Amino acid sequence: MDCYETSVIPSIYHDCESILRESENSFSCRVIGMTNRMSQAQTLTGRWLVAHAFGIPLEELLCGDMITLSAYGKPKFSDTSKGWFSISHSGTRVIVAKSDYPIGVDIEQCHKAVPYIPYTVLTASEQVLVGSDYDAFLYMWVRKESVAKLVGTGLSMPLRFLDCSRNPIRFGGGALHGQSWVGEALSPEIFVYNFDRTDGEYIGALASYHHDVCLAYHFVDSRAIEVINKASFS
Repeated sequence: MDCYETSVIPSIYHDCESILRESENSFSCRVIGMTNRMSQAQTLTGRWLVAHAFGIPLEELLCGDMITLSAYGKPKFSDTSKGWFSISHSGTRVIVAKSDYPIGVDIEQCHKAVPYIPYTVLTASEQVLVGSDYDAFLYMWVRKESVAKLVGTGLSMPLRFLDCSRNPIRFGGGALHGQSWVGEALSPEIFVYNFDRTDGEYIGALASYHHDVCLAYHFVDSRAIEVINKASFS
């Protein structure tokens, strides 16, 4: 399993605009319609990083129907034999997890000033562990969001019932995918692993149905690689 990280490419919309306007698929229309330029750059950089990770020409990824969305908006390859991926971005960083099986990844930027902690998204046991420590909350939050990305529901999942304080992850009540659990491990079991960026500015988590994850981490310098017309990467 591999994780690829890069910085947001500020000029990527300008570089890709003609391709996006010619393709007219749902992703292109959504990106063209974005008014927040940072979100636009984050979204396109995410797709660029998927292309990099899998060695696919970016034009092919943007123009065709190679990537589809679930009912909750989770992107995946139409042909899953190509592999699985998960995308996350925060601030100026974008990350893509690549795997042979379904995966979920999330990163969040650490804050120097401690914001309000939304205890309502935490289970009782998580609240005890977090206390008033915002770094501890962020540690728990990326675990929750990575699980939500893995199962494909996104933040529509009732996070206050999702106990990510230990492995395997437990669901404390309510319904998920049409089934109910009360304090029992999810089936199939889900395992979450946290990772810290060495610069200390970001924290991340990886969710998987496998408990023996071996992660290789790669930082990609987007400035050293052409955005367009790059069919292979080294």
